[in-house]
Amino acid sequence: MKKILVVISILVIWFYNNYLLNQVSQKEKELSKKEKNLEKINKKNNNKMMEYDRAIDLEKIKKELEKQGLKPTRYIEYFSTEREKIKEI
Repeated sequence: MKKILVVISILVIWFYNNYLLNQVSQKEKELSKKEKNLEKINKKNNNKMMEYDRAIDLEKIKKELEKQGLKPTRYIEYFSTEREKIKEI
């Protein structure tokens, strides 16, 4: 009786193991498909970003701003103190 029980338990464990292996392999296949899809989307996104960067003509924008009386600067004044304002006067 013990031998039959051991054989049956081994078979049950073996079938369950096969079932789990099938589930894992299916999930891996789904994951690989999604990764490929993600790569395609990333490539498209990178291409769109490159096209956008090519479309922006910074020199043209700079010239338009200069025509309006604005000039480019490297120094940005975020805030100033009262002492600095007094020194400027």
